[in-house]
Amino acid sequence: MTNVATEGMYYKFNVEDAAGAYVVSFKIRQATLAWPFSTNIHTRTTDNVNTYGYDAADRNFVSVFGNTGGYTSNTDFVSCGTAQMLTSDWKTVSFAVVGDGTIRDWYIAFQGMNTGVEISDVQIQKASQVADLRKRDKVLQFVNSIINAKEWPESDEYAGVMEAVEMLNAVTDDSSVAELDDALTTMDEVMSTPDKLGFLDIHMDDYLASCTSATKWVDRRVKDRSISSIGDWQLSGVRWGHCWNNTEAETARALLIGNFAYGNNLAGPSYCKMTKTLNPGTYVFAVDGSACTAYNKNTISGDNGYTANLGYETGEMRLYVKSTAEGAEDLVSNAIALPATEMLKYDDYAQNVITFKVEQAGDYEIGIELLQPEREGYTLGNLGGNMYLANPRLYCSLDGYNAEQLAYIEKVRTQINAAANAYASAEALRDSVELPWLKKEMADTMAVMKPRVDFYNALTDEEIINGFVDPVSGVANNGYADMTAGEDSETGNPIPTYNAADSIMNNGVRPMQYFNNTYTRVNAIFVNLNTSIDLAKQALALPIYSTATGSSALNSAITTAEALYKDMAANGSYVINAGEEVNVDSVAVVNGKVTLDEAVVAFKASVPAENITTLVDIDFSGDAVESTETGLYSIAGNKGSMEFSYFKTETPTDAKDLPFEKGFDNNGEKVSADVLRVGNGTGTVVVDPAEYAGGVVRVSFDYYFMRLINRNTGFYLNDENGANVAGLWLSPYSWSATYNPFGFDLGKFVGTTSDNLNSLTEANKTSFELVLDYVNKTMYASTTSPNGTQVTETVPFSGDFTSFIVQSDYRDFNGRRSWFDNLKIERIAVDPTGVAGVQEVSEAADEAIYNVAGQKVSAPVKGQIYVKKGAAFVK
Repeated sequence: MTNVATEGMYYKFNVEDAAGAYVVSFKIRQATLAWPFSTNIHTRTTDNVNTYGYDAADRNFVSVFGNTGGYTSNTDFVSCGTAQMLTSDWKTVSFAVVGDGTIRDWYIAFQGMNTGVEISDVQIQKASQVADLRKRDKVLQFVNSIINAKEWPESDEYAGVMEAVEMLNAVTDDSSVAELDDALTTMDEVMSTPDKLGFLDIHMDDYLASCTSATKWVDRRVKDRSISSIGDWQLSGVRWGHCWNNTEAETARALLIGNFAYGNNLAGPSYCKMTKTLNPGTYVFAVDGSACTAYNKNTISGDNGYTANLGYETGEMRLYVKSTAEGAEDLVSNAIALPATEMLKYDDYAQNVITFKVEQAGDYEIGIELLQPEREGYTLGNLGGNMYLANPRLYCSLDGYNAEQLAYIEKVRTQINAAANAYASAEALRDSVELPWLKKEMADTMAVMKPRVDFYNALTDEEIINGFVDPVSGVANNGYADMTAGEDSETGNPIPTYNAADSIMNNGVRPMQYFNNTYTRVNAIFVNLNTSIDLAKQALALPIYSTATGSSALNSAITTAEALYKDMAANGSYVINAGEEVNVDSVAVVNGKVTLDEAVVAFKASVPAENITTLVDIDFSGDAVESTETGLYSIAGNKGSMEFSYFKTETPTDAKDLPFEKGFDNNGEKVSADVLRVGNGTGTVVVDPAEYAGGVVRVSFDYYFMRLINRNTGFYLNDENGANVAGLWLSPYSWSATYNPFGFDLGKFVGTTSDNLNSLTEANKTSFELVLDYVNKTMYASTTSPNGTQVTETVPFSGDFTSFIVQSDYRDFNGRRSWFDNLKIERIAVDPTGVAGVQEVSEAADEAIYNVAGQKVSAPVKGQIYVKKGAAFVK
């Protein structure tokens, strides 16, 4: 041997056949054991010996490598070393040297040898390559797990698998590499084929087939550090990542689990797990892996620790499956010892396979754990290790139909349910008294559709899979076979099929849905007219209009509208197809609604002027004036003013500067200068409760909602202590509210995501009217927008509001903010009974019972005021 002071001892040798295979072996032991590094030999790397953060002089280092540039050069460096653990007993260490045709000098290197290390019986022998039976055994282990998982029916695919098993079993120590490769290729072909005709393709479902390549740990030539998930896998441990810094496919196919324990922070074994929904059936789960364990937290340093193989005692890989239900125990579990291998040598990986049966469908946790061996004298917190995982597989043979067949059944059932739902909708439309036209046509259509729906509902899963003749078209489908018809050999396009789902959709769903839509469209004029009649009656019953002088006129309008409704419903003619000539009777119904709506407007305006006291009237056309005392801006109206906590007369250029404004600046021009642009802070109007005491307060205004994600706007009526009496705080983007005491239906509002130049239109305006009855201490509200009119339910409230506040929290976007205009706050004197307007409608009123807000009620509450046939009564 040659002894180099800076490098240690080495033995140089050359081989006759640069492309041949040789075995290098020797015996080695550590007569005197000392911690931490004198007990191990380590694998040579292309980097210097200090790569892993410990000094070469403190450890024994043995490797075999070939080099064209001499002992100290890294030129054309090829390592074939492997790590082992030294004890005081002799251990034979063997290295396989497989040349690639390049002539190299080969070295057996012994570096940093501690006192007491003994080396003996160094041998170099020519070897002939034979079949690696580890490959055979791993394939047989997996295939036998599949074969033994259940009683398989006789089939050509099964017979092919059994023949391939015989071929593999015939491969022995004396077989050539070619014989093994031929047997392995045959097994691959009978198990799965590109055209999906193999045993696994036909008889089992691949539960990882639809997963991403990350989930299957495929082609990940990147470094991930301290990550918590890869694909569908959830990871736990101090460090995780893929093998990295290497373009070799063997490296890229493996997932590295780093489980280095620093101090005592390791809560338990590292794991890699996912949650899958499993249907009843038989499953096979398999993973390949290798591992090693390190004992001292200082043995690994820096990112290079991810690829360290220190050669200490190996860990165990445990596969398990259990329900995600709380407290569930393992359905199955199996742990195997993992070999300490170079991560590039995938053939050295051990395979763990478990087979299990799922009796009940549900969510299950499928996991892999790295279990660490215990070592006397060292705490768990000082243990750590690596585990390399590769080739995860999860196959299932479902009880009954396979996953694709079940998906097909579900697809067909979806259409069957859609047909049944369309028929149920037709029944509801037919029975609605508010939809009087097309009753006969609806009945005729339903008579045709009923046998179809019944036929589809009666289909069994077997009939859906095997196919049936549609009762309408007479066209036969081949069921599930139509879904697997393959591709056209010339064009490569899917072969068009007419499957059961298409048949039901065309003959059972669409015809009924189409007529339901027609029925609804034709009768929409009656729904609209009936809504206007209800709103007119509500207006008559509202205490706020109890002194209105236009009750008789509105009563007459309601009577006329109801008579028109009844006459047209019973005797009117109609057209079914949209786009045909205008129908005279349809126009009459539409015009009747318009006339009644106009009568309601006139009725509301007939409240005597002396009964209305305007407390606030601000249309924001006035100038913004800065107070010399407070420095705050305010805008005065015809009555009252609004003061702003943050206001600017010019639009800021900073997108995060969001003041209140009158309009906004656009290319040097003030746009929409008579409308308030809502900013951050508050715009506040002060109100004196003494001015509205003993009456009804009406607050009206217009809001133009601008929709921006995670931004809110709204208004509040607050008392003198700042507590909310009423109001609304909402996100126009999602139409959701965190404060909504009126119970507004936000779907009746409108808003836009357009810019400021296009936002102030009638199409984007929602008009509000809030009514607070200080006689009965109840309140309600109404809104009108292109999405319709609503009147909320009457609800109780408490407190005298002393301020009306408008505000928003548009933090960092100056372009899309809401607008506010035409604020009025009025006190309206009311009749003490609160229902004077209703008392005049006894001729036009029906048997319905209304609350004081004019809304129909079906279950009056004791102690509340109601109206029936124009007369008020207390339940």
